Amino acid sequence: MRRRFGRGRRSDSDNGGRSAPMIDPAQAIAQVLAARVVDAERLEPMGLDGVPATFAALGVGENASGRPVAVGFSPTRGADAALAVLALGARRRAEGEPEANLFAVAPDWSVADRRRLALLAPRLPLTALAASALAPGGVRIAPEPRELAVIEPSLLAGRLDRGSDREAFTRALAGLEGLAAKHGGVLRGGSDRAELVLLARRAATLVAEPGGVRLEVLDPERATLPLTSPEGLATALDRLEGLLRKLLNDRKIRTSEPGLRAALQPVLERAVELATSARWPVGGANGEPIESVGLDASGRAVVAAAREKLDLPALAEILDAVPAALGVARDP
Repeated sequence: MRRRFGRGRRSDSDNGGRSAPMIDPAQAIAQVLAARVVDAERLEPMGLDGVPATFAALGVGENASGRPVAVGFSPTRGADAALAVLALGARRRAEGEPEANLFAVAPDWSVADRRRLALLAPRLPLTALAASALAPGGVRIAPEPRELAVIEPSLLAGRLDRGSDREAFTRALAGLEGLAAKHGGVLRGGSDRAELVLLARRAATLVAEPGGVRLEVLDPERATLPLTSPEGLATALDRLEGLLRKLLNDRKIRTSEPGLRAALQPVLERAVELATSARWPVGGANGEPIESVGLDASGRAVVAAAREKLDLPALAEILDAVPAALGVARDP
């Protein structure tokens, strides 16, 4: 259901779980109209269920010829503005309202924004616009996040100079592979570390760095375990397994969204009939965005993801992870 916005701000509890600042819809849409960056004679702020005030502002109106116009605006992510206005366009069609010209407006469009736009826009009537004048304090160019380097975990030992460190890494990696197989987890490699993933979350990482090898436990509690000797490695792996059992036996975790996603993962793979797959292929700042990536019987790449509540911020996270996931699918 749509609703009109006043100038009041929504509480932090209604921000979709994002830490981004709240957007004042009335002010944002008024600025878009005043800047004349879209073909619109009038625009009014409009809310849409599922579009948090931290994600994007929406406006509807009409151009000089009377055709409906819908605008999405984000001060930080052009791709968020695009996703929000596409959701508004879909809602209008579902309610039998006239088709509108759709515009996504942001001060700047980063490379990551343009990647997501390439997934969204080819078959959709959407115009993406950059309007630097709408950036508070001017346009600030943020560095692009580094692309995830998908690496076979065993190759990471080659980063180490000392033979003793390479041996320690190889032995520890074999231990992690055993724990992954034993407890239904996944071991993946990226940049300088191997990551053990259980229940849609990174549980431990084995880091290959110039000074040596480091085993870090991330969940259910943080710890760094020494790998200075074969005896130390055995002790570290025993302690890690104890912590993993604690994680897996925690009913609150198993019945929370990560636990439910892990249980749903094989169901999703069967539903899309994957012939081969890689689970939890791509990590992210907020967890594991994608359940599985693989190839179906025809050789087509398929990405599967699930959420207890699939809102626009969650969908944005999934879409941003798709390019890296497809890189895994080419060589699953």
